[in-house]
Amino acid sequence: MIDLNSYIESIVPDNMLNELAYFNTQLYRDYNPAISGYTLCIMVPPEFSNLPAGSIDADYLKYLSKTSIFNILEYTPPQISIKNSEITNSTGAIQYASEENISYDFNCTFLDNNNSDYYIFLKIWFDYIFELLLGSIEPNPDFLNSSSPVYGALDYVSNFYILKYNPTMKDIIYVGKVFAAFPKTLPTKEFLGSRATNDITLLSTDFTCSYYSESFDKTSDLFSEVSSLLLQYSNF
Repeated sequence: MIDLNSYIESIVPDNMLNELAYFNTQLYRDYNPAISGYTLCIMVPPEFSNLPAGSIDADYLKYLSKTSIFNILEYTPPQISIKNSEITNSTGAIQYASEENISYDFNCTFLDNNNSDYYIFLKIWFDYIFELLLGSIEPNPDFLNSSSPVYGALDYVSNFYILKYNPTMKDIIYVGKVFAAFPKTLPTKEFLGSRATNDITLLSTDFTCSYYSESFDKTSDLFSEVSSLLLQYSNF
């Protein structure tokens, strides 16, 4: 039986073999859709400076953060766009870029486990924000002390890091950071599921964030933050 390479050589003119070899090399080395890179998302949970006793502790939050690399399956980062304006004259209008615009919407889907760890965490997150808004609880006094380094910060917001690796999974080539995010929707329907199906629990959750930044520069602050974070996980 003739192999594929021999077959191609038999039907392709000699003067085209080099071009075909180059095309195949590019296709399977640089553009293979099955191994175009791998993307992970890490959640850094909120500070929660005044959670009720017996709720969740710092070690549990670290556990959720570390396992989020596996449990966050899908993510839609904030969209970056360019706003345009125009100058009109007798011959028509000239469009020009006026400002960069970053949306405040972020979505991710958590794969929940049999203990419902992620839904419980999201519910605690919602309840904490509601209690703050109602005035039933107050954050740690450091957040209200003008001489404190965390003065004015929000203790209920989270950061998310989106990492894209090359196909070998050895090198990070891209880092995106979602700043100061908090959930807008509680995925109760997804948590309850349906009696007609027996699916794994996927919690699609919408977030609001303050900013989104991204970088390909391995010397940037974003890459340094991610390196420190992954080092912490390796020691946890």
